[in-house]
Amino acid sequence: MKRPIKRGLAVLLATVLAATAIFGGIVPSVAGAATSYPWTRTATASSGNYIADSYGLPVADTVIENVPTDRLLDILSAEGTHYVLFSNPSDQQGASALPQQVVPLINAKAKELGIKKIYHFDTVLDDWQLDITGTVTTATASGAVQNVNEPASWAGSTLNKVTVSGTTGVENYADVDASAADIGGVNGQGHIATWVGRIWTIIQAKFPGSLSEISAYESGDVLLVRFTKATHQTLPSAATAVAAHFVQGTTYTTAAVNTALDGVFKSGSSVVAGSERSQYEFFKRTYNVAASYFNTSNVTAPSYNRVGTGVELFKDSDFPNGAGFKFKAVTVPELYNILNSNGYKAVLFASTACHNTQAIIGQVALTAKTSDEVQTVYVLEPALSGTALFGEGANVDKLRFASATGGIHIRNNRQLTGATLSAYQYSYLYGEIVRQFIPNLTTEQQSKQSEGNSSGSIGFYQDGVVDDFITGNSVTWTDTYPWDTGARKASARLQIPYLLGYDKASGQTKTWLHRKVLGLTSAIPVQYSEYMLELSSVLGIQAVKDSVAADKAAIEAGTKTDYTSIGGNDQDGLDGYTFAQEAVRTLTNVLPQPAAVVKPSAFTIAPTPSISGKAQVGQTLVAVTGTWKPAATLSYQWKANGVNIAGATGQTYKVTGAVLGKKISVTVTGQAEGYTTTAKTSASTATVTTTFTKAPKPTIKGTAKVGKKLSVKVGTWKPKPKFSYQWYANGKKIKKATKSTLKLTKSLKGKKITVKVTGKKTNYVTKTVTSKATKKVKK
Repeated sequence: MKRPIKRGLAVLLATVLAATAIFGGIVPSVAGAATSYPWTRTATASSGNYIADSYGLPVADTVIENVPTDRLLDILSAEGTHYVLFSNPSDQQGASALPQQVVPLINAKAKELGIKKIYHFDTVLDDWQLDITGTVTTATASGAVQNVNEPASWAGSTLNKVTVSGTTGVENYADVDASAADIGGVNGQGHIATWVGRIWTIIQAKFPGSLSEISAYESGDVLLVRFTKATHQTLPSAATAVAAHFVQGTTYTTAAVNTALDGVFKSGSSVVAGSERSQYEFFKRTYNVAASYFNTSNVTAPSYNRVGTGVELFKDSDFPNGAGFKFKAVTVPELYNILNSNGYKAVLFASTACHNTQAIIGQVALTAKTSDEVQTVYVLEPALSGTALFGEGANVDKLRFASATGGIHIRNNRQLTGATLSAYQYSYLYGEIVRQFIPNLTTEQQSKQSEGNSSGSIGFYQDGVVDDFITGNSVTWTDTYPWDTGARKASARLQIPYLLGYDKASGQTKTWLHRKVLGLTSAIPVQYSEYMLELSSVLGIQAVKDSVAADKAAIEAGTKTDYTSIGGNDQDGLDGYTFAQEAVRTLTNVLPQPAAVVKPSAFTIAPTPSISGKAQVGQTLVAVTGTWKPAATLSYQWKANGVNIAGATGQTYKVTGAVLGKKISVTVTGQAEGYTTTAKTSASTATVTTTFTKAPKPTIKGTAKVGKKLSVKVGTWKPKPKFSYQWYANGKKIKKATKSTLKLTKSLKGKKITVKVTGKKTNYVTKTVTSKATKKVKK
């Protein structure tokens, strides 16, 4: 019997909300009906927003972000308050359309309250049958039932071996028990169903034990959790969590759902805003730890495949506060949705625990940062169960890793000839990516030379029907390709890492491959090599260069034939260092860069101009430019008080009355092909002045006789200035005689008197005029 909703809600009125169509009109199944996998939904193009398309939300109106396993574990291992939503949009159980009813209400309530981010995790890892809670019993086409949490349901098949870091690993955590149940099993191979169950166990262990809703959750339910860690070292037992659990098979009113959501989004009457954990923080944490572990584990010095020290694949100096970081970790169903939308998409198949991925992923991020065409690089971890197992408490900054090809891995279902049955059952998830979207995909093992070589492809079955595939251990295999007819299919096997560019509208696929012309028959014109790299070669550490030099010398001496000691490509005759540098350069095949811009040179000499001439109305000023090197074409702009003078663009400028009272400068601009256009501005002149239009000589009135008084008549000046005076006797200044009148004293007897009148006015040239002399002063 299903559990009622938690948080003390009363029995709710049976008002069922209308289910919302998803993925181009497909409605969740009804009870008892087997449903098809999401790839059948590609008939209708998606928006590329998986959550919006899955739950019928407006594309630009959702705060819900889908996350894969590793990213969820990172969020649950980080400090702060995070909102986590567990829900399966397709509701394969078919008991109700509950997720379609509740999730839109969660999104609407979060937006209403200003909640910025809710992290969505689907416990049905493939949105079809891989249910980590062990509740889905999806019927296959043959009628068999697969419950992936019960090994017996796999009819005793030998499943994937899960390789986990042992005592030489980073750490061995209490919540990740390397027991025989996990990594032992039949013939040393653990049951993948047990591993699937461990994923949910690990996730549950991240929450405090008091959160009963997490243990009660089943795949058809909807569970919203507010999870808080005071610091990221906080143990789950000391963390706090509040949840609203909506159980499939139960009906809820809109009001009841919103009441339950208020209990999660609010503490009392206050909204709990919640934290955001960025993609950059996730990739930086996991990959920097993984790469540092690999490059320091069991080594004492740098070598051809080890840096020998801890490394930072993602640096804050390259992505300050995450700026320019374009990676987005996605799930398989999300990738289907993205590839089914319009526009060019860049996809990186990458695994945290894979040292070849570690070697190049940092360079992919830097190359994507400067690509105008690519706004997002969608990163898919092919191990759906994740590879990074996070510690708790004091060990929270340490990681332990499963094998890069272990867990539930989607691209390794490689059918071997003879009696050995493949250990991997989930390659249909990768095979259908190729079949549905990119059947012209080129990889290393799709070269025509690999036809007839069964190791060059992976087996998968259309619509994920795998029960026929595991009925026996003796299967005759013949290579086919996705576009061939027949129930059994094959797809070229991907290595990891693999960078791919795809455009649905044009069908264009861009690949990141080393291409070598073989000169063979026209049917086999080229051969491809995927870039399997070492970080030491990508970084070009000296140990690698020394190994290259030693191998080269040995090859020249005839004692060696190739560069195998540094992971070189024997087939192509390249050493690992050269191969790695080529790999970095050719990332731009998928991540196009802006057209190269040639940066112009600076002039070696660009002198500051000066101005010759008087800053006076009617006068001509000249710009003195000096000598530019190299020779430049010069242009001019004269300015008055820093403002351009209209039409004053020559080397000379005749001062006009319009600039009276202003200071003049000139800007000289030099141009030459291949050089940066450079402008230089002169110092300003003195304030521009002009002259009086009329300044008559003064006249002296009065009798030149001792005791008498003389006065000056200045006449009519234009314009009228402010006057000052100075009287003279026989051409010498008379002390203190600076008024318009002069009383003649005995000391002036026998001398001739003159007067100088000076006119001053703002912005006019000061003018001084002198009168005629009087007769000699008489007694």
